[in-house]
Amino acid sequence: MSELVTNGVLHGGTEDIVVNADDVCGRLTIQVVTSRRPEGLPAFPRNGDGVGRGLRIVAALCECVNTHTDPLGRRTVTCEMNV
Repeated sequence: MSELVTNGVLHGGTEDIVVNADDVCGRLTIQVVTSRRPEGLPAFPRNGDGVGRGLRIVAALCECVNTHTDPLGRRTVTCEMNV
C-alpha cells in the first residue's frame, strides 16, 4: 500500500490522495486515488537506477493491477490479491 501512495505523491503531483482497503472473503482490494491527472506514468527502472522497483514488486505480489483516469482527471490504481 505504501508503494502505491508514494507513487501517487511522486508521479501524481499531489498529496491529496484517498486510500481504500477492503478484505472480502480473503480477497484484499486496495485503491489509491489521486486528485488530478499525473504528468506521466512511472517508468520501470533501467539497470543501475535506484527507483521504480516498487511497481514491479506490486505487480509480482498482486493478482490484478488496474489503473483508470476519470473525466475529472482523478487517477485510480486498484490492486487485488488473496490473503
